Amino acid sequence: MTLVNEEGVVFAEIEDYAIKRVHQMDLGVNKAKNASFYYGLDWIEKEINLTDESSKDMGTVLIFKDETSIGDQMRQAFDSMDRPWIQVEWGAEFEELDQRSYKINGLQSDYMTLIGLLKERGITQIVHLLSVVEKQDVNDLLDLEETQKRGYESLVRLTKALLEHNIHDEIEILLVAPYVYELNEQQEYIQPHHATLFGLGKVVTQEYPHLLCRAIDIDKWTTAETILAELGSKDKDYLVMHRKDQRFVEEFCEWNLDDIADDSIEIRENGVYLLTGGLGAIGLEMAHYLASQASVN
Repeated sequence: MTLVNEEGVVFAEIEDYAIKRVHQMDLGVNKAKNASFYYGLDWIEKEINLTDESSKDMGTVLIFKDETSIGDQMRQAFDSMDRPWIQVEWGAEFEELDQRSYKINGLQSDYMTLIGLLKERGITQIVHLLSVVEKQDVNDLLDLEETQKRGYESLVRLTKALLEHNIHDEIEILLVAPYVYELNEQQEYIQPHHATLFGLGKVVTQEYPHLLCRAIDIDKWTTAETILAELGSKDKDYLVMHRKDQRFVEEFCEWNLDDIADDSIEIRENGVYLLTGGLGAIGLEMAHYLASQASVN
């Protein structure tokens, strides 16, 4: 086979190459005409599948305590199961209250000291509830920084401490935060700033397979009993959402674009638009388009 350019100049020759005629049916084209090539993430209702393993045989659980009552109720439940637990709560500085209770202030040194003290205590599961706080609203930059310190940054420092102390045993980390994603238009409110915590959890498990992160998106009706059930789940879906008495998992599903309403996009005058990877070809095209529609920044 000889390949030539538009001017007729040969630029490549290929030997021992065969061309076979393929019929339309062989490619499945007729079937594809009625198929969708568009996919997206949907919330699918799914019941929990509980393990048969006894709780007291599951090792020690480390609880990063919330500001509500979930953590306290979990401790009481573990006591009734004879399962060992250790509790960590937010405080002004690192403090060892007793053999089962500690305080941290979010510094890397706090996490290093904590894991150093606990690395021989047989921890098999960690429940991260620090993002569940009484104050739900984020009104300014300081509020946002505090949520990241208790969420995303906490997981960064916890992961680093586990690695620095050469902990290679399998540990399941349950990340819990409220109203991270929107289920439907009837949802009361949404707190997307917690999505940084859930996003990091995916990366941690991919980079360090022995740290098995899972994310639980809760609402004000979610109880400690629900979190305990998730700890004992056989199914290891990464992201689970609880809304009232319903449980949903995130799944990759086929979309029919005809069922999706067309929403007009308003380019606001003097609006500020953030383009990630904005110096790439697609980013520059988007910038040119935005600038052609209105006076934007």
